[in-house]
Amino acid sequence: MLEILRSSEKVFVPLTIDGGIRDTLDTDGTKVSALQVAELYFDSGADKLALAVEALGSGEILLNCIDKGGSNSGFDLKLIDDVKKTVKIPVITSSGAGVPSHFE
Repeated sequence: MLEILRSSEKVFVPLTIDGGIRDTLDTDGTKVSALQVAELYFDSGADKLALAVEALGSGEILLNCIDKGGSNSGFDLKLIDDVKKTVKIPVITSSGAGVPSHFE
């Protein structure tokens, strides 16, 4: 999957990867965390996907950071901010909140 994400810079078609984002091993055996995979996915075109969803008429985007799910460690603020900067429609986030201050 990592090779596909890295090659997406050379491909000018929509790219969707199914099956979930999780910890994985790179081709050289290096462990890559789910968060690193998610960032690579975003860098490879998640912003373009958000723009496409907006162009198709969606009223909002539900953004779920699987790496933060169940962690109670707070939202992935960088991912949320990156998507919000890309689109004009509301971005609803999910996964990560654990205490009331995470909503401030």
